[in-house]
Amino acid sequence: MLRRWKEDRFGAVSRRRFLTSAGATVASLSLTGIALERTATAARNLKWGEQISESHPNIRAVLEVFKPYVEERTELRIVMYPNAQLGNNREVIEGVRAGGIDMDTEGAAPLASFIAPLSVYDIPYTWLSVDQLYKVEEGPVGTKIRNLIKEKLNMWPLGLFNYGWRQLTCNKPIHSPEDMKGLRFRSVPTDINIATYEGWGAKPVPMAFAELYLALKTAALDGQDNPLPTIDSAKFYEVQRYLVLTNHMLPSRWILINNTLWESFPGNVKQVFLEAAARAVRYNNELIAKMEETLIDKFKARGMEVIRPNLEPFRKTREYVINKLFKGKPESLELLQGIEAALK
Repeated sequence: MLRRWKEDRFGAVSRRRFLTSAGATVASLSLTGIALERTATAARNLKWGEQISESHPNIRAVLEVFKPYVEERTELRIVMYPNAQLGNNREVIEGVRAGGIDMDTEGAAPLASFIAPLSVYDIPYTWLSVDQLYKVEEGPVGTKIRNLIKEKLNMWPLGLFNYGWRQLTCNKPIHSPEDMKGLRFRSVPTDINIATYEGWGAKPVPMAFAELYLALKTAALDGQDNPLPTIDSAKFYEVQRYLVLTNHMLPSRWILINNTLWESFPGNVKQVFLEAAARAVRYNNELIAKMEETLIDKFKARGMEVIRPNLEPFRKTREYVINKLFKGKPESLELLQGIEAALK
């Protein structure tokens, strides 16, 4: 018999909180607890490919919650490969699809290279709260997305991590899109991110993240956008004067497992993985929320001025992005309309 799992703040959870944190992927689980004996499955290591570092809340949630929960209850071992050790996004996705890699965590942008409609998840101001993200995940749109990922990529999503609101930084004060006209902002090299800046009247400059700090330091660029934890870890507060809280995008990342492997698991092992994912999502989201609260004060202490602008003028870029990139794309528009309907 396995020693009993110690009860902690990730122990008993209500059905409502459980579903809010993990989405419909775990809706079928019994929430009264799971058997604490090791499940009958062959011992093996599961390779998990990642692009980001171990210090990020997404990875901490895997290493501190998901991994021990699974390893306490099965003969499976989670081996994390952070910092793109197994390849870039596309290489890891293809590796999981083929079965050479077992697990991965990916957002809409890299997955949209294979399933184009998923890009609507990153349209600016689609999400106005974190709760909205999980409301969609629990409903028919979430079910459709999971089935699309399964059919197109031979992966099954176990849960969805919040990655944190994207915010602007700049060396000039920005109170409205009018203040951005003519300024050069680094853009993530995707059509949606580039179009978002165009809709604000700025000049987007697609650039690899590794080049960004130096470009800001030398004033080759005026600004950039990223979630607060990324702004902190990259130390952009050293080279940017203003933090502008625009909340223009809410990136999220699916916890993915090779579907052939998933279907080979007995039911009790699947239950362990889904429960582990639910707890990891909840832990990650708590960490992100706490960091978003505390980092603003840290940035102020580092000399940044924090601007909280009226968001209505910024939201107008949404219409620009949709008209430019999604007209004539019925599958993408159908998915977007499903999201909008779920949020009414």
